Amino acid sequence: MSNQFSRTLYTIIKKNPKVVLLSGDIGNKLFDKIKIINNGKNFINCGVAEQNMVSMAAGMGLNGLKPIVYTITPFLIYRAFEQIKIDICYNSSPVILVGTGSGFSYSHLGTTHHSLEDITLIKSLPDINIYTPCDTREVEFCLKEAMKSKKPSYIRLGKKGEPLIHKKNIKFIAGKSTILQKGKDLIFFVYGPIIKEAIKAAYILKDRFNLSSTIISCKSLEPFDFSKLNKINRYKLVITLEEHVNVGGLSEIINNFLLNKKIIGKVINFNIKKNFFHKIGSQEYLRKSAKIDTYNIVKKIKENINVK
Repeated sequence: MSNQFSRTLYTIIKKNPKVVLLSGDIGNKLFDKIKIINNGKNFINCGVAEQNMVSMAAGMGLNGLKPIVYTITPFLIYRAFEQIKIDICYNSSPVILVGTGSGFSYSHLGTTHHSLEDITLIKSLPDINIYTPCDTREVEFCLKEAMKSKKPSYIRLGKKGEPLIHKKNIKFIAGKSTILQKGKDLIFFVYGPIIKEAIKAAYILKDRFNLSSTIISCKSLEPFDFSKLNKINRYKLVITLEEHVNVGGLSEIINNFLLNKKIIGKVINFNIKKNFFHKIGSQEYLRKSAKIDTYNIVKKIKENINVK
């Protein structure tokens, strides 16, 4: 995902010299091509000084530039939250924040590098877009959408090596979630790279229990596409899946909508309890520990839908 971000950003900067990338001392090789555009004027390595970097970007955005801030998610969103709130959002500076390593992507580096509460924090702020792409094609689309917006934006990336979910060239529609596949029994709402767990679970549920699934990729959480929720009574189960805590994320968005609209339906939320993870392991290991992996998804759906 980060490679695609760099490729897309390179083409954008070549066309628009007012776009400037600010990096928190990471991705230096990743941005080699960007560094030489306009004799290096479109790339600033701000060092390990995230709060200063965000404040710089806010000022640049208020003076006719389009700044894009890139670093590891917890250091961008948690460490510089006050600057995001006051300097960017309060002043409506059109900064694009790009956090790499969402969820458990930096699993082996422990809690300091986990980003499981970032959407909760950003969603608490007014007038900021939140984009949550699941693969490289959605990364390109979300970055271009953020470029068009006059509001601040946050793009939540995985890391590297995530599978391509959209196998065919697909025309994404602004403000709309994407239907990956259609089924009649279950409906999954998912965002980000963890969508591969939903796809694998849907395959197993069809193969073993003849339960077909609709899978929705929610590439934007703010604004959110509520149109896909209007006819969910037809499904036996509504499932949300996210590599994020159970507060302020996708599950809360959907649960609140269903409650307010008095739509009756059975909902299962797969997310992470507010907890610290003291064990170290792979992303797959931590997903399994949090019970948001394919095995636990299938197990819980099977229990709730009464199949053998």
